[in-house]
Amino acid sequence: MGEKSWLNEDDKAMVEAVLGTEPFEFLVSLASGNVLSEFVSSARDLSVQQGLCKIVEGSDWTYAIFWQVSGSKSGRSALIWGDGHCREPKGSEVEDRNCSGDQKLEEGDLKKRVLLKLHACFGRSEEDNYAANLDLVSDVDMFYLTSMYHSFPFDKPSSPAQSFNSGRSIWVSDTKSCLEHYQSRSYLAKSAQFRTLVFVPVKSGVVEIGSVKSVPEEQSVIQMVKTIYGGSGSVQAKVLPKIFGHELSLGGTTSRSISINFSPKVEDDSGFLSESYELQTMGANQVYGNSSN
Repeated sequence: MGEKSWLNEDDKAMVEAVLGTEPFEFLVSLASGNVLSEFVSSARDLSVQQGLCKIVEGSDWTYAIFWQVSGSKSGRSALIWGDGHCREPKGSEVEDRNCSGDQKLEEGDLKKRVLLKLHACFGRSEEDNYAANLDLVSDVDMFYLTSMYHSFPFDKPSSPAQSFNSGRSIWVSDTKSCLEHYQSRSYLAKSAQFRTLVFVPVKSGVVEIGSVKSVPEEQSVIQMVKTIYGGSGSVQAKVLPKIFGHELSLGGTTSRSISINFSPKVEDDSGFLSESYELQTMGANQVYGNSSN
């Protein structure tokens, strides 16, 4: 793993060209230091995936990710990928970059090669090789599938960690603010044309939802997430009606919805996490716009 996993300078140049310099260096440092392997993930809970599907399908949201709190044997803690669900935006939801069909195929093939390279670099099993089953990798796919290799340690500044530590939601619905909060993922987020980004702290992590549309703040969305996963404090959210929209098909290689459960390691424990990772009561405050408030 690490530098030798990139094989040669041509591979490095290819990956950096697709990911951008900052995320490339970030992921290389994670792979080289075996950072993700030191964190322990809870056993899979099907309800997590079902909740993410409920948030995304039939709505304006493009994807949802559950970042779960994880601890390491060295005593560090971080938010790591727990589960995710993504749908491909409709043609009317994103701006056409006026690429020819051949150019789109060439770019999609290049993205797929990079995802396969990342998969090998991080030493994942063939069962987790989701990119191999995609005929064409879009900008949204690229952002989403690359996110599974990210982590957000609590001892380093990041929007997901800030949301969890403060017990406050973050909601931004303009491109500039989105890119600021995506941080190391901003290059790919810009390519995917995301315009709304939300972080909602829950009992055992943070739920991130994003959209290629500009979605105004809706209290009902935040309350729905807290209802599904439990609030970060003692205040229990009320059950609210489903979000609007019609149902979309799931699964299959022709479907443009991708659900992923990926765990670096599995721990045989019940529930999401031990009480040591639960937040103290912070109330149900939210942050809109700049998270420094």
